[in-house]
Amino acid sequence: MATKRKQYERNENRRILRAANRNVELLNFSVEEDVSQRFPETERTVDDPFQIEVEHAILEYDVASDDLFPQEENDVHSDDETEFGGIGVHSSTDVDSSDESLISLDWDDIDDIDVCVVDKVVDFPVEQPHSFREQLASWAVLPGVCHVHVNKLLTILRSHPCHSNLPTDVRTLLKTPRKVNVQKMHPGEYFGFGILVGLQSVLSIVVDQLKSLSIEIVINVDGLPIFSNSTSKQLWVILGLIRGIKGVEKIPFIIAIYFGLQKPVGGPNSFLRGMVDELKDLIEKGFSFGGYDFTIKRIIFVCDSPARAFITGVKYHSGFSSCTKCVTVGETVITDSEMRRFVSPRGRRVFPCTTATLRTNESFRERHDEAHHNYYSCIEELETVDMVLDVPVDPMHLVDEGAGKKLFLTIMEDSDYKISPYNVRRVNEEMSLLSTFTPREFARRSRPYSSNFKSTEWSQSLKYTCPVVFRNRLSQERYEHMLTLHVAVKILSSERFCYTFNAYAKDLLQVFVENGARLYGKSFITYNIHNLVHVADDVMMFGPLNSFSAYVFENKLGIIKRLLRKSEKPLEQIVKRLAELQQNSNPINVSSLESKFRFRAEHRKGPLLPLFIDGSKQFSIVEYKNFTLTAKDGDNCVLLNDSVVVKIANIVELSCKPFIIGRYFRHLKNLYPHPFDSTDFDIFQCSDLSDELLYWPLEFVRFKMYLMPLSGLQSFAAYPIENL
Repeated sequence: MATKRKQYERNENRRILRAANRNVELLNFSVEEDVSQRFPETERTVDDPFQIEVEHAILEYDVASDDLFPQEENDVHSDDETEFGGIGVHSSTDVDSSDESLISLDWDDIDDIDVCVVDKVVDFPVEQPHSFREQLASWAVLPGVCHVHVNKLLTILRSHPCHSNLPTDVRTLLKTPRKVNVQKMHPGEYFGFGILVGLQSVLSIVVDQLKSLSIEIVINVDGLPIFSNSTSKQLWVILGLIRGIKGVEKIPFIIAIYFGLQKPVGGPNSFLRGMVDELKDLIEKGFSFGGYDFTIKRIIFVCDSPARAFITGVKYHSGFSSCTKCVTVGETVITDSEMRRFVSPRGRRVFPCTTATLRTNESFRERHDEAHHNYYSCIEELETVDMVLDVPVDPMHLVDEGAGKKLFLTIMEDSDYKISPYNVRRVNEEMSLLSTFTPREFARRSRPYSSNFKSTEWSQSLKYTCPVVFRNRLSQERYEHMLTLHVAVKILSSERFCYTFNAYAKDLLQVFVENGARLYGKSFITYNIHNLVHVADDVMMFGPLNSFSAYVFENKLGIIKRLLRKSEKPLEQIVKRLAELQQNSNPINVSSLESKFRFRAEHRKGPLLPLFIDGSKQFSIVEYKNFTLTAKDGDNCVLLNDSVVVKIANIVELSCKPFIIGRYFRHLKNLYPHPFDSTDFDIFQCSDLSDELLYWPLEFVRFKMYLMPLSGLQSFAAYPIENL
């Protein structure tokens, strides 16, 4: 056994040495020279977008030391500093471990459509770190780079005379704070970052481009289980977002974090008190930043149903008077499958009424419906907040992961209403086939239906693929019922149609809820299904569904979770990791996105027209506006300004102007059955692809299209991709 252990240790050391040697090559001075040639040296901006998470923190440094730690000369740490102990000697919350309690870095847990947008911002040329040490620190804070390996790399680098000035400990390199002062909040701990710090940090990115000094703040509160299901340890995170400012609408900031074995004692009031007091001060006085005076125009709370009930003090979604929009009273219904079991049926709460009186801010604050309230919430102290209208339903949890998931699982798996096994198999086969045609703008490729789908997958199915894969697999009545939800969600998700067709979408959702009880039983009309009748009103007030959904906040929660390295002192770990990011990450450069197009992967193999034979360049990829085009399936279909659907065969540049070469579909018609007309929303059934190649300027492209083959037909369904 000892021999095997020694052999394992030798192999592990060799592996680390090989990885470190590769990193040395990547971080050699040649890289620095190359970077300096590509990106001119300029002075780094003082305002850092990551300042949001750490500037409000109480961090203790030895300011007399240039390297922040006075014992840097020999890198000797005292034994009593267990929180900041030496790697491999003392226990530390900052050091990776091979213990089984470590957090798994599985990025699949994140619904990444919003995170991809932010990553793309960072991927464009931004101001680079100046020195080799700064480049090394910027690399060391990247996801998946653990401190143990960075320490090994530092040891190797210090053996070279050129790098002898580097520290031996990664925490000195990253300027990790020694201590974080957390606040006790029974039965856990609390750390407040502050709203003003977050607002200033985000505004620093676009302060010179602002058109309005009156801002809207979106606040999200959500719980986050941080370890396995075997423990009840959890985080409760308050996140903020500035709404309606281009460039930062998908950059949330952390307001506060609570950690404990259960929710704070005393409900949300102790947890939210710091935030509410700061909001009251900001509403009354406003704040100044960058030479401008800002005011708070509106505060919106976007949360899932349990968190929304928790922070507002009302009944949870299983209560009889739990609807936050109307005064309907729920009923308990037992399904047919429950009646057939040899156990006592529990039933489920349903809300079949769709025409109940709507709640108002006055009726909420005056407690007209006592059965709706559990306790007083300190949010009511914010007089400018409408406790009904400014707390909208969350489209991510209500529409995509709520109503969409329930409808598709009822069709595919419910023992009382599912389709035949043959049709289930054929639907899943078509879902697998569509994997090849899934555009890269979607977080995940299409795959067979499963109850383990992520929210983005339910969203993709509801908005795009369901009319294709369920075509001829459902009865006409059930297919049209599904289309009522599909069309309504497409309308409410579109900036072009969410206002002009709002009343039509609201009627469709009303019909969907009412017919759902008839087609799938009364038990189908659960809390999520019932609240569909209120979604159109929220869209009329706040805009398209994605503009007030929780996707961006869920992505941020996933990133926060992955800052943890081990189970000890998770709150301190998160604050320290955020401090490292603030100190060492490159600033986000929004102005770099102003370029209309960007070519990648030059080649010489594509088809050309005579005009482009001389003096042109061919490319495999072009990034344009909010999408990426290629000549491969999934990314090669566009809709032009004159409503022509084109399948791209090549991308060329001539005289610094981009063009697409391709073929167009000669016949476009309505995809949906009567009474729906898909052409009103630029959705087509396309057929008869032209033989001849033509070319169009890239600026003629209106939308990228999701092109899906229709089973049994020589035609395709084409959907415009918008507002992802």
